[in-house]
Amino acid sequence: MRARLVCSLLLLAALQTACDSPESDAVVLWHAYRGDEARALEETLDAYRAQPGATPIRVVSVPYDAFANKLRVAIPRGNGPDLFIFAHDQVGDWAERGLIESLSFWVDEPLLEQFLPETLSPFVFDDAFFGLPLAFKSLALYFDTRFIKSAPKTTDDLFAAADSVRAENPDVWGLGYPVDNFYYHAIWLHGHQGRVMSSAGQPQVETAAMKQSIDFARTLTRKTGMMPPELSPALMTSLFNDHKLAFVINGPWFRGEIGAHDSWSVAPIPAVSATGESAKPYLGVEGLMMSARSERKSAAFGIMRSLTSDEAAYVRWQRARQLVANAGVYARADVREDPFSTAFRAQLTQTVPLSNGPLMRHVWAPMKSAITQSVVQGTATDSALQEAGRAIKRVTR
Repeated sequence: MRARLVCSLLLLAALQTACDSPESDAVVLWHAYRGDEARALEETLDAYRAQPGATPIRVVSVPYDAFANKLRVAIPRGNGPDLFIFAHDQVGDWAERGLIESLSFWVDEPLLEQFLPETLSPFVFDDAFFGLPLAFKSLALYFDTRFIKSAPKTTDDLFAAADSVRAENPDVWGLGYPVDNFYYHAIWLHGHQGRVMSSAGQPQVETAAMKQSIDFARTLTRKTGMMPPELSPALMTSLFNDHKLAFVINGPWFRGEIGAHDSWSVAPIPAVSATGESAKPYLGVEGLMMSARSERKSAAFGIMRSLTSDEAAYVRWQRARQLVANAGVYARADVREDPFSTAFRAQLTQTVPLSNGPLMRHVWAPMKSAITQSVVQGTATDSALQEAGRAIKRVTR
């Protein structure tokens, strides 16, 4: 009995010590970074910790695939992070659920002016501001400089260049991208002056612009030598690395897959010749957001300011080649001389922010099905879009 009492007292003392420890006062930060990005983040955290009076920070790495669900479960129970890093596309859903804190009270004009303007609007929902941007991502046009000496400005230029390459190298394909993926297809929708979300935040897929964009994609797949049949992401990477594919539409992550390629460049996606409109890709922005349940909001916002400063952004660019959201970084000589960063910086001005409204998540699967039916299988476009429209209405009414 005495031994049991002693053990209980020791356990109680240990718990009390843990509660009274500096760690219990730490701001908790969740992220899903790996590799160079994780190391760059840790370097910026170390710089913050070295400041006099810095708030303790406890960092938790959470797998990306489980991140959003963990947040939804943990924050309402008071077990989630004070801060977290994630893409902006779920801001509307999280705001409506009361999971994230509006930063409108905390931010001021000098702070916002340090960021590229395009990276700010993705964090606005219902006239409130919910995050500080860290980095952005979009699609752009990669090309093999063994065959292509200058980037095409229009889709007609792209077709002509691909035909020219094909004429001299019959085993080289013209263009590759995941044709049945709506995230990629959206460049043609925007290039035909369309949008999938209305100004009221409602999905709209049965439109003339959507039909025109899908018909345009069908011409690509049926144009001789333009696109390899049944092109998987792995095959696309392999063909490009083997100099068997002249053009690829892909994001900044593609750079890590083509390390074996010795002659490539990247440029903004060409304008659609038929409309003269830029073929704008979706813009995704990663940012720091604050839990609405945080009990350390003032300290947490101080950490947000530090981790999104120009100095921290430059570290992330140097160590991980992130496409950072800070305008001042792009004024540095070494960044200006980096063709990869300057290409995506130029593409940024021709993007459409991915909707952060809660209804956007219902668009992806029906539109993938519609594109597969029409572009890949040859079903009438009107019929495929009507089916997609019905599927979206069933879950959004």
